[in-house]
Amino acid sequence: MAIVTLMTDFGLSSPYVAEMKGVILSICATAKIVDLTHAVAAQDILTGAFLWKQATKTFPPGAIHVAVVDPGVGSERRIVAARCGRSIFIAPDNGLLGLIVESITPDLIIDLDDPVYWRDTVSATFHGRDIMAPVAAHLSQGVEMKELGSPCPDVKPTSLPRVVASSTSCKAVVLWIDGFGNVITNVRESDLPPGFTDDFHTFRCGNVLISHVVSHYAAAPVGELVALIGSAGMLELSVVSGSAAERLRARQGDSLELSWQT
Repeated sequence: MAIVTLMTDFGLSSPYVAEMKGVILSICATAKIVDLTHAVAAQDILTGAFLWKQATKTFPPGAIHVAVVDPGVGSERRIVAARCGRSIFIAPDNGLLGLIVESITPDLIIDLDDPVYWRDTVSATFHGRDIMAPVAAHLSQGVEMKELGSPCPDVKPTSLPRVVASSTSCKAVVLWIDGFGNVITNVRESDLPPGFTDDFHTFRCGNVLISHVVSHYAAAPVGELVALIGSAGMLELSVVSGSAAERLRARQGDSLELSWQT
């Protein structure tokens, strides 16, 4: 039974995701479809790339992963399939694949330009339903990638914003705010001084004092603003049983000034 995962910026109030599932199941009724998330901010390619890499890395080899965050739908941008390891990733070639191919070099990339494997009628505004979904379904039935279009050498890159750091400060970017209000930044543990999580005197976000650097959310009293290295390996700001995004008035894409003394 093939696993097909879906990630989009469609939200939860539209039928668009259901339409994609309907196309897949019409071609391959035994496909096991898994929703990663459909709450990527509209047209936010960078956050989509970050979440896609995080969400897909736990799936077994052989899964087919489809991502639709596609502000260029209907334009001349390519739609590609990339085989990374034993899994296949399908997306518009707009940077969504950039973080995945940074960590797993693809051994085959195909421009999905053969309409034999598309729906008979293709809307200029819904390639997720009319091209990507049927291609994923055909792959799940055993069609070889090379049959789906023309080989291409690479995909459009994307990179996380660079962290500008010194021994006592760094400039961070808010990559994502999760459903708990945790503020996930682009700062990796390796961007911080050795022993940062164990040995510090003060830590601030702008002028706001962060009371604790902790290993998990419950390691500080309720209501405290804390910092920790989260499950994505990135520095997070969190309020215990509350919302760091509200406390800091932070939004996705914001810049943050972090400083500390050790």
